Amino acid sequence: MGDADQRQHKRFELDGLELKCNMFFKSDVTLVNISMGGAAIRLTRRLSMGRPYTLSLRGPTETIQVRGTVMWEKLVGSHAEENGDVVPEYELGIAFDDVFTSSGSALLGMLDKWAATLDAPLRTRGVRLSVSSTRTRLDFHEDYSIQAISMGGMHVMTHAHMPENQFAPMEVTLPDQERAVHVMGRIVSSQQASAPGEESLWRTGIEFVQIEEEDRAMLERFIRRYGRNGGDGQTVVLDEKPAD
Repeated sequence: MGDADQRQHKRFELDGLELKCNMFFKSDVTLVNISMGGAAIRLTRRLSMGRPYTLSLRGPTETIQVRGTVMWEKLVGSHAEENGDVVPEYELGIAFDDVFTSSGSALLGMLDKWAATLDAPLRTRGVRLSVSSTRTRLDFHEDYSIQAISMGGMHVMTHAHMPENQFAPMEVTLPDQERAVHVMGRIVSSQQASAPGEESLWRTGIEFVQIEEEDRAMLERFIRRYGRNGGDGQTVVLDEKPAD
């Protein structure tokens, strides 16, 4: 969503209603090292401590998925984008959750193959392999609080800057609905909303670029109900500026 004078849809500010948006991401990351117990990865965004994530590991002959939990994080550097923006780089430690399942057996086989390629010690049990040139994929989802919503998009509060023109499937949880509304969203803006020294918060604008008719109808019913002083004692205030 852009500025009020650029909107095609009226935006509703939410007062007293708590709405959540669940976004699903796939991100290419650099695998720094790995063992049966976990891995260190490098990427350009922060993740949530204690949250589960899924790594898709691309080995010499196959790809396997292992779930893990973020245990530590550190800022290790930065780089400049073509547009001049400076992007931070983070290294994170992930402890694997399912090493005693079939995923663990597949991981052990992959590590043995990597060890042979890297001329590492005989077995990989208890050995952390340095594979810093290996690219892999991280699948994850994050929950965000919705600050404003319209038929065309929404504003959410995130804990990190989100790159513009990134696309992601999303689920929007609305009150009095049997299921979440599913949309494909595009990040159109991300502006810092916190003061220096405070917890990092970013006001992120999202455009709805694809939504099925049934989901559109659910969202429209919600906006019709809560777009003015509505039921359940909730108040939703319209933007002062009308949309074009």
